[in-house]
Amino acid sequence: PVEFDLTVVNSANENLLDSKSNKDFVFGTTVTYNGKEYKVIDALGDDFVGGTDFYGIKLVGDEKNGQFKIGRWNGNINHQDIAFTINWADGSHDMIAFTNKITYNESGTAVVNRTYTLNGTPFTSHKLTIVK
Repeated sequence: PVEFDLTVVNSANENLLDSKSNKDFVFGTTVTYNGKEYKVIDALGDDFVGGTDFYGIKLVGDEKNGQFKIGRWNGNINHQDIAFTINWADGSHDMIAFTNKITYNESGTAVVNRTYTLNGTPFTSHKLTIVK
């Protein structure tokens, strides 16, 4: 599956996804995808696994070291320029987009090529740290 792991820190590299002391920021953040807005699901301590259905945005990890997971999309099919917007509780926005392209080599083995952008700037992994 295609899924994003986001760590959010301030300029001092302090995790902003502390659900106790920064509750308004954490739970005031949403994701917009395909015209629908998704609120944060509190999944702290949950070792969730699951299929390829889009769930929106989840807070995972623990109270002090939270992380957002956003997704899921089926990684076994081609996706072209899939985009979603993170609507931060401070009123700012970030857009993440990805393309998932599957080709097959000479031996018939699937080769997956994924590209990602944050606000139009390429990045290399589904794991991302955003500074707020």
